[in-house]
Amino acid sequence: MIRQLIEFCNDTPQAEQERFSQANARIHKAIINAVREHDVEKVPDRMIVQMTEAPRYVKRMKCGQRGRPILDSEIR
Repeated sequence: MIRQLIEFCNDTPQAEQERFSQANARIHKAIINAVREHDVEKVPDRMIVQMTEAPRYVKRMKCGQRGRPILDSEIR
């Protein structure tokens, strides 16, 4: 599990922010559906897609990330 805040720059066009938000929601829904279906092959595949897509959007929008990743082991 990762916890961090993505800050949009003021000059990021609204349309680009919306594309990121829609793609982010779509892949997270796909992950949740795979978990609900107990599909052990789809879950990691979809998580990999999300973890590779998100940084591309962040880079394209010239966003910043605040905070540091927090691992599951730190929460327990």
